Amino acid sequence: MGSEPERSAQPSCALEAAVDANIIVILVRSAPTFPAGSSTSSGLVGVERAVTDGLLTQASTHQLSLASDNPQLVVKRYVSSAHREPQREWRALHLLQEYAPGLAPEPVCADLSADRAVVVMSRLPGEPMRGRPLRGGCLDSLGEALQRLHTCVPARVLDNLSPSGSDPTTGAPKLRRSLAALRRPEGDPVVSAAYDHALAWFDSAEAAKLIDFEGPVVFGRGDHNLANFLLDGDHVSLVDFEDSGRADRPCELAELVEHISARTTPDREWHTFLSRCELDARERRRLAGFRRFQAIMWLLLLMPGQPGHQRNPPGTLRHQAERLLGL
Repeated sequence: MGSEPERSAQPSCALEAAVDANIIVILVRSAPTFPAGSSTSSGLVGVERAVTDGLLTQASTHQLSLASDNPQLVVKRYVSSAHREPQREWRALHLLQEYAPGLAPEPVCADLSADRAVVVMSRLPGEPMRGRPLRGGCLDSLGEALQRLHTCVPARVLDNLSPSGSDPTTGAPKLRRSLAALRRPEGDPVVSAAYDHALAWFDSAEAAKLIDFEGPVVFGRGDHNLANFLLDGDHVSLVDFEDSGRADRPCELAELVEHISARTTPDREWHTFLSRCELDARERRRLAGFRRFQAIMWLLLLMPGQPGHQRNPPGTLRHQAERLLGL
């Protein structure tokens, strides 16, 4: 595979940042891609305000804000660029604007060379799909959006992209090392059993086959937090492409149904959803294996001292342990 092509940010889009207490304020200089009449006499299109309305939220990898004089523009400033998150997102927005318009925000401008890179994009309508049970038509719309995402980018373009952030080739060894570095959990026999099961799984034939898969390639998200799927009527659009890249459908679907945000939807609904995805026998086996991989990842993240332990309600770790043992 070749190296991924990098779309250059528009050079006329210069961005600056100032800190006011704990809020990052973004100043966006005027650029040809901004709507007519949006720039002021100072050459700025207004001061960004932090988003607190619940429709857009701050996350550990980035901070979002809206232009005060144009609330249809979203400014995303990245806390980390260690895995080329800004470049991945900028590239994805351009690819989807070209091959699947309306599925994702439109790219406006970016400064990818800043200390804290910035991407400016259009704001999409809709409500996040996280935090609600999804059934029937909602899942149909979700499936249609993912099918469009996975099939829209031509193979000649996919061949030049780097793997998505959830690629098991690098992810599986890293997950194994991280899990093995933890002290074996005591006090809850179910969690202890799940931990032992997870470590043993990495020596299985199923785990080895995750790395050797050579099935059809798709354009993937690499992150399936349902907060980043927006439902507007019967249309689903997608935001947040920091982990996007070359992937395969079984991995993408497994990451969706095993993401912790999917637990508000009953498993029987996800079973029906997956049955409609028309996977062949080999893909179904990969789906099962990658679901276990994802369940192990969430077990790790929910362990004491890990990022998800304090953010989730008591009992979440045990529920995840039971889920892993039941897969």
